[in-house]
Amino acid sequence: MLSVREISAGYGEGDVIKNVTFYVEGGEVYILLGPNGAGKTTTFRVIAGILPPSSGKVELLGSNIWE
Repeated sequence: MLSVREISAGYGEGDVIKNVTFYVEGGEVYILLGPNGAGKTTTFRVIAGILPPSSGKVELLGSNIWE
């Protein structure tokens, strides 16, 4: 299971995404849609462990990926 809880993240000053929360159970497929600049890539960079969140947690199988 993937758990994204209240993550905020950005580049430089200010956050691009704020308080994003969602859960994905095993076997489920989700899609993230939005216009240019909505924060889709930033969200995936946080989930992938490339960009640290300024707040919130990302857990994969119960383990925080940022600890």
